[in-house]
Amino acid sequence: MEQESLTLLTALIKANNARGSTRKIFQKEGSDKLDLLRILVRLTKDTHMMSVKQYIEGTQKLNEIGRMLNFWMSKTKCIIKNGKN
Repeated sequence: MEQESLTLLTALIKANNARGSTRKIFQKEGSDKLDLLRILVRLTKDTHMMSVKQYIEGTQKLNEIGRMLNFWMSKTKCIIKNGKN
């Protein structure tokens, strides 16, 4: 889970530094890693390696990251569509 978190962070940093369609690629990679993290957190809770409280806190944070990333991705899509890089 730690490795996937670092991979997510790396993808988001690369997306922030990129422009145009390259940014979109890194945003998608970050979104995919976020989905994987959600699954790993759920499996960790289901195998009792994490308490329900920790699971709730973790999923709330992941959901917030997801909302921010989705908003950013929608703005990037609009910028690319309008021809601004």
